[in-house]
Amino acid sequence: MASPDLDKLHREISETRFFEGLSAVDNWDESLGQRDQAEFDNAWTESQRALSSKPYLHHADEIEVTNLRESVFKAVFRLTSNAEAAGYVADDFALIGEAVSKGCLSECIEWLLKVYRSGKFPW
Repeated sequence: MASPDLDKLHREISETRFFEGLSAVDNWDESLGQRDQAEFDNAWTESQRALSSKPYLHHADEIEVTNLRESVFKAVFRLTSNAEAAGYVADDFALIGEAVSKGCLSECIEWLLKVYRSGKFPW
């Protein structure tokens, strides 16, 4: 059984039109390129590094995070027809899911989730 918070996150993005705002992105190349800027890239990478040393709180969470990443990729690809964009968003949600399941929501990860909840693509 996965953690309740991870289940709640998965339901939130599955049962709503959660990613619909991403279809409004005019230029994915520009938006994705912004994420290569040092400030964003360093914060994202540091969040991922910090999480990698923490254990999952529930045995099934690692598999659930993989399932979350896959469902996000498919949902975003359907909206955008852009595999690279779908990959970035899926990676973001794998990071968010891992943080939720490990009880380690950093400021960067909370910000990512807040931006997605507002219907925008974070960069």
